[in-house]
Amino acid sequence: MSERINLSVPARGKAHLTFDVGTEKPLDITLIYTQDITGTFLPQFRAFTEIENPAWTIVLPIISEDRNYLIVSKKELTYIIDETTKELYVCEDGAADLILTCIDDFETNDQDWANFDIVDDASSIGYARDVANRIALIHSSVTDIRPYFLRI
Repeated sequence: MSERINLSVPARGKAHLTFDVGTEKPLDITLIYTQDITGTFLPQFRAFTEIENPAWTIVLPIISEDRNYLIVSKKELTYIIDETTKELYVCEDGAADLILTCIDDFETNDQDWANFDIVDDASSIGYARDVANRIALIHSSVTDIRPYFLRI
């Protein structure tokens, strides 16, 4: 788990991805329920940890409440671009730290993350199925990703 990257448990339609970027205050990116966070993050994490054909960079577009961010994480560093203000931030933790922080939280709080970005009302017919499918996606992805960290 990273000391410079933190992911909060989703609550009331929001979660926070926070990076220590060497400034007085950490960079706090608000994740909102209308963006498919686990569905966006997990394929990038899988590609990075692929043994035979690894991706060398993780690219995560984030649509926040009032800004858009682009997170570009490489082996050694993570770059966060605030596309609204055109500012660049650098976190001294790399892709492995970002991946472990996120998958640990996704797995530990699978019910919260499964519910986070499903827009349907809990009373709708497909809601329970969608939550179950999202939980299965989280766990199957973590099962695929975690062995990579046993090798490094």
